[in-house]
Amino acid sequence: PVIAKIIILMIITTAKTLLGRTLYPLLVIYPIKIFMHNYFLRHLLARKVT
Repeated sequence: PVIAKIIILMIITTAKTLLGRTLYPLLVIYPIKIFMHNYFLRHLLARKVT
């Protein structure tokens, strides 16, 4: 049972790290990039219009 628990914990930790590596950029970096891109585009467009 102890070995099984250790294996399960290892699997969970590896899964968490993999999810963290994949989800963190998607949920944090990607939206920020989109927001910044849109913000800069609006800013440039506003400058061009006026």
